[in-house]
Amino acid sequence: MPSPFRLARPVPRLLRWAFWTLLSVSVLQAGSLLWGLAVFDFDAYLAENVHPFELDGRELQVTPGLAVATLIIGFVWSLVVIGLRAGFTLALRRGINWVRIVVTVLFAVLLLPPYDVSSIDQIVFSILVMVLTVAGIVLCWLPPSNAFFRDTKRDRIAHKAKQLN
Repeated sequence: MPSPFRLARPVPRLLRWAFWTLLSVSVLQAGSLLWGLAVFDFDAYLAENVHPFELDGRELQVTPGLAVATLIIGFVWSLVVIGLRAGFTLALRRGINWVRIVVTVLFAVLLLPPYDVSSIDQIVFSILVMVLTVAGIVLCWLPPSNAFFRDTKRDRIAHKAKQLN
């Protein structure tokens, strides 16, 4: 079944570059997450995170179950965020301006600290992600992209008016 509204105008080159740049960030992060899971040292994680601590004068204990739950919640949350970024990036090519705003916010969060600087490969990876993110966001907001979003909105309004008449 064909889409009720098909874009009649071509997507500008800068917006296509923004799309592929931002999509590559999501793919890189998903790959990094899976690689991190593949080389994860579970025993070291438990040894480091299972320990007693004091809160408001009470002695508490981080149990192995709590440590594993925290790990799983963090992994699932990362997958959800990467999936949202990728999904909104795919919707970006449709020319919907609110999607462009959401994509900007979701990817701009990547530019906020903290940064993993535990090894040179993590530093290089972080810099690569930052450069691709900034490039993709900037390309989304350049004049040809702005004109595409503005014209696409006009096309949608005209299409809805045609349907109502």
